[in-house]
Formats: sequence, C-alpha cells, structure tokens
Amino acid sequence: MKQIRNPDQTITGGIDIHVVFDDPDKATASLLFENFLSFVEHANIHHHRPLLFSSPVGPWPCPMWQVLLPDGPQLDADLGRCIRWLMINRGELSVMIHPNTQEDNGRGGAREDHSQNTIWLGPPISLLLDTL
Repeated sequence: MKQIRNPDQTITGGIDIHVVFDDPDKATASLLFENFLSFVEHANIHHHRPLLFSSPVGPWPCPMWQVLLPDGPQLDADLGRCIRWLMINRGELSVMIHPNTQEDNGRGGAREDHSQNTIWLGPPISLLLDTL
C-alpha cells in the first residue's frame, strides 16, 4: 500500500467542481450554472473562477462549467453544502469533483486529480488525459 497522504497538506489548490454537458443541454447547464452561483453567493460559500465553456477545453471532450472552492478552513463545510445542492439540482447532468493536489514523489497533480481523485454525480465521462 502506498503511503497515506494528509489531505490538509496534499490538497493545496482547493477543489474544482465541473458540470459537463452536450450541445442540446447548453441551456439547462447555463441555467444550473446561474442558479449554482446564486446559491454559493447567498450561502457565503467561498469560490473562485466561475467559468462556463461552450466548447471543449483542456481534458474535457465536451462543454462544461467549473467553480473552484479555494483551500481554507471553510473548505470542507463549503464542499459538503455544494455537493448536497448539486445532488438534488443537477438533473440529468453529470458532475465531477476533484481536488487540486501538489505533485510529490510521482503522486498528485492534474493528471491524477482528473483520473483517480474524483467524485462523480451521475455517469462519468472519459477525459482526454494526454492533454494534462
């Protein structure tokens, strides 16, 4: 078994929330994005980089939107509240949540975070990991 890592020391860049969608679902995804941003703002959830991509970007083979929950003492509580909200409001859209870990001794980093360190709500999709 590999050495156990402490999330408080390994997750140094917060946690990303991504909602993926296809072209026919753009309007639904955009509305969910607006409602999610309204939720996090009214709930005083710390967040950064709310971005909506209408075409594939990076490892994403389809459009998606993302919001970063930054590292800090409120991260665990904020993440729990966001997961609960998305579980009941995402509809048919899939959500991928992953930490942003630091690379250390061949572990961590973007590739691992997008392939192994994930939580999916709804069906997962295959990412283009060679871009990472």
